[in-house]
Amino acid sequence: MPIRKLCQSMQTLMESLSRHIGMVTSGFVWYGGQGIMPQQHTTNMNLKSFNKEENMANIYWNKGDKTPKEEAVKALMAELVNCTDNRFFAKADSDGAGAHICAYVETIHTDNTNNFVWKKQLPDKFMGWRLIRIFVPIGYIDGIMLAKETKNDY
Repeated sequence: MPIRKLCQSMQTLMESLSRHIGMVTSGFVWYGGQGIMPQQHTTNMNLKSFNKEENMANIYWNKGDKTPKEEAVKALMAELVNCTDNRFFAKADSDGAGAHICAYVETIHTDNTNNFVWKKQLPDKFMGWRLIRIFVPIGYIDGIMLAKETKNDY
């Protein structure tokens, strides 16, 4: 399917969804040889639903008290001992959805993480923080995450 046709199909689908659920959507437009670029479309209907206090996801993740970040990371490191025999590491991070804590676990199952077997399943929310599980290849934690920075003068 040509890229222009694909963009038109995606735009039509997104517009249809926005009519049914009444939300702000973004579409895609073709810019000559530049490829597809996001195009923002806003509607006045339901902008109230994006108010931070009333957003349902915000209510779930911000409900209750959050333990200080450093304490939550230490507690997650202690909890991971009960969850896996693999090498692990915990750290605080953030993304477009806000601050969270990450549980990095080394595994050979990076292609299909459904094959990874937990001794004990981690919750989605840990001590008030959104918890993200990240599976990395064997050796990644020591070789990349915790490696000392070296000066390479070539």
